[in-house]
Amino acid sequence: MNIVRIGAVAVGLVAVGAGLVTSLAACPFPTAGVFDAYMSIDGQRRQSEFYTDMRNIVCTADIRGSDRRPLTTEVLIRQEQVLDFKTQTAQNVNAVLVYADFSGPGEKVLELKPAGRDAGTGQAEGSNEAKPFPAGRFRCEIYVEGELKETLPFNVLFAPCPPRFIEDGATCGGYYEANRQCPRGGLGIPNANLPPTNAGTCSCSGEAGAKWVCR
Repeated sequence: MNIVRIGAVAVGLVAVGAGLVTSLAACPFPTAGVFDAYMSIDGQRRQSEFYTDMRNIVCTADIRGSDRRPLTTEVLIRQEQVLDFKTQTAQNVNAVLVYADFSGPGEKVLELKPAGRDAGTGQAEGSNEAKPFPAGRFRCEIYVEGELKETLPFNVLFAPCPPRFIEDGATCGGYYEANRQCPRGGLGIPNANLPPTNAGTCSCSGEAGAKWVCR
């Protein structure tokens, strides 16, 4: 995997395999195109909503080949809106966060990874550069031979409360909307009907660099 750093975002670019789905392998395509495309958190669990504290966001495209000439696929992720943590209102933007090009048919994967951090608590893993994904609206654009073939819209939402114990003073700014309050003992597993924790409450102002304040 080649790692490219763009600002505070580490981006892994992976081109996996060159084969097509078995049912299509025996039938070469006269023109190139996108057989399948989707967003996920790991290349398998498909979804279109993500959270600021997730470890990665993955755009996958399965490209069918051409029997006439070499094939070029370009993939980019564009941010369309940014969500203000104080007002919960969206502001329009137009910024390409990452771009990669690939050759040949097969599965193409573009993976976004923020700088290292513990996604369970929102606490940085020993690095002042650790930052959350920005909340807002995005889209992954897939081009084949210079032509836009697929657009995958997705949202990044402010994170839910951490599932486990929150350390007082751990980084929380940027992960949550303004003045978020969470149980210090952890939210646990939603919808699992587990007994609530009783270790107190933590609050986060939401501003950049903010820390959990627990009582």
